[in-house]
Amino acid sequence: MSKKIGFFILFAAVVVDAVAMLLYGASYAKTMNAYIWMAVAAVIGLVAAFAGSKAPAICNWGPALAGAAMAAGVAYGATVMSDPIGYYISGLYQFSTLQPWIIYTAVGLVALVLFWVAGFLGVASEE
Repeated sequence: MSKKIGFFILFAAVVVDAVAMLLYGASYAKTMNAYIWMAVAAVIGLVAAFAGSKAPAICNWGPALAGAAMAAGVAYGATVMSDPIGYYISGLYQFSTLQPWIIYTAVGLVALVLFWVAGFLGVASEE
């Protein structure tokens, strides 16, 4: 089995996913569902990256599944912020309350895009 460029992009996506999980901890409002889905994305990404020699055809689907899990994690992270965003708009909260969430969301979306790019490029090729 030879590694395609998607393998390296997938590994970078898993690292960025881990960073997003750390950044999410600094958010004002948190939900465990976001952590669970981001962890699922990281596990699927690692399995797809390092189990490619056993079943390359199956492992090429891993980045797409990891991207879907990451999308769920970012979406769950956004749902709990509707009240703080409204409070910021009404002037009750300062921007510093929303800033960690905005940074987490941006980093999470970068991980999501990397997962999807890795999925299109493929992780392993059959020889």
